[in-house]
Amino acid sequence: MRNSILTIAIGLTTFCLYSNAQSTFQIMLQKAQEGDPKAQNNIAAYYKQVGDCESAYYWYCQAIRQGDVVAEYG
Repeated sequence: MRNSILTIAIGLTTFCLYSNAQSTFQIMLQKAQEGDPKAQNNIAAYYKQVGDCESAYYWYCQAIRQGDVVAEYG
């Protein structure tokens, strides 16, 4: 019984962390789509980290067009 409760607690914690990360990503993506250059740079960095170079390139270019100097070094 004790192990079952611990397993459920760990599962719920993992789900909550995953859900929060997904929500944060969706908010950041929405801001990027609305033209926020910092959000565009953050989305580009995320895509670069997960290996989606095409999407990273797209968002870095969007951020650079908006004047985000930091994105030039992405």
